[in-house]
Amino acid sequence: MIDLQREHFRDKRDITKEQILPPSHQGNDTGTSIQSLLSLSLTSPSQHLIRNEEVQKLQTAMRSLSDLDQEVLALRHFEQLSNQQVAEILNLNTTAASNRYVRALSRLSESLADSSRDSTR
Repeated sequence: MIDLQREHFRDKRDITKEQILPPSHQGNDTGTSIQSLLSLSLTSPSQHLIRNEEVQKLQTAMRSLSDLDQEVLALRHFEQLSNQQVAEILNLNTTAASNRYVRALSRLSESLADSSRDSTR
């Protein structure tokens, strides 16, 4: 029984079964590498294509916004800053930064809806 178990694990360690990671997964951040590998293994090719398509639509919609709107959305969502922090960075008062964020989000939503309608035609 012990010999059978050793043979089983020896087969699993076969060098021919090793996979070379793409360059994007060879970073120093182990957590990111593991997360990338797991997400790749859980994503089917069709889901991967759909996700890429959604990202492209979002990028196109973001490019349709003014530079200031893009900056407000980036600071709030990607940098996860508060309205007050965004206001300080952009030299606005807090209320103006908040209003600009709401309007930018609305414009982005409209742009995404327009692109969805265009793609269904």
